[in-house]
Amino acid sequence: MSGGIGRLALMGVFFAAAPLGLAEADGISDHEIRIGVLNDMSGLYSDLSGEGSAVAAQMAIDEFEAQFNPDFSIALCRADHQNKPEIASTRARTWFDVDKVDMITDIPTSSAALTVLRIAEEKNKLVIISGAVIAEGDYGTVSNDPQVIEAYIGTSNPEEEMW
Repeated sequence: MSGGIGRLALMGVFFAAAPLGLAEADGISDHEIRIGVLNDMSGLYSDLSGEGSAVAAQMAIDEFEAQFNPDFSIALCRADHQNKPEIASTRARTWFDVDKVDMITDIPTSSAALTVLRIAEEKNKLVIISGAVIAEGDYGTVSNDPQVIEAYIGTSNPEEEMW
């Protein structure tokens, strides 16, 4: 399997579980790692992440389990935040508090990513963001940051010919 969100998710699982000891996994919910793929599955960004990210994550889980035969199971949850931070927030809180999700990944839109990051920080949980651009500072500082410009238009020099 080539790279993508699935491999990122499993790297996150490994690094989250490694300090606990993979065989012991006492800190893992019910001896099961739960990964949530939270993205836009029906709107503007569904082609960039969407259902394909969830499928890739499941493929990575299957590959990981086949190769390493861990002493714990890995469950995948998926949800559509519809590009609305309030939906992302509600889903993240439900996953962390009720469903005992250990990590949320994907979150391709900045507004949803920011709200999920805040919740994850509050609950000491892991989040791996794919696609969202998040920068700190006021608008003037952020909009002139070469890294932000490059993330949005593919070059840090807006005058450079793109085509």
